[in-house]
Amino acid sequence: MGDGAWRFVGHDVGPQELDLIRSVVGQFAELSREELAATVCELLGWTRATGRLKARECREFLERLETAGVIGLPPKRVGLIGFGIGSALAGIAGSLASTIYVITPTVGLLFTIKAFTVMVVGGLGSQVGILLAGLSLGILESFASFLIGAEYKDLSGYVLLIGFIVWKSRTSAAFAGEVK
Repeated sequence: MGDGAWRFVGHDVGPQELDLIRSVVGQFAELSREELAATVCELLGWTRATGRLKARECREFLERLETAGVIGLPPKRVGLIGFGIGSALAGIAGSLASTIYVITPTVGLLFTIKAFTVMVVGGLGSQVGILLAGLSLGILESFASFLIGAEYKDLSGYVLLIGFIVWKSRTSAAFAGEVK
């Protein structure tokens, strides 16, 4: 659509309104996306019949404009906060793991393979599935360490990964006709 007419909840947004939106986004770049949406709604008079602002719809509209390259919005703060918390937890985990494991250049490979196993078995988009897969892998490794020896506990994770991949390839609709 470019800089031409855009539609916002039944309202045509022309070039003058787009220029106003650009100037608001440029002037108040330190605001969050929700605060920017509320500011744009106030300036353009986008309200409901009850007098409340159409802030949620306006935020979606601003994100559509950003996707089309018409405006540039500030980054989502939730992602930045999540990245910060994840980095802090990784640092704490690394310092705690250094008391148990010998630090070598390949020490991270074991944890990477375990994380990969948990992601594959739990499912990439499922947080609950990943949580359950991580707990299951930990319990499986504990039992394997007790039953067959501590030196073979990592083998149980590899067997789980290979078994899951084979099972999934046999039951997947994409491979059902090819694998017999």
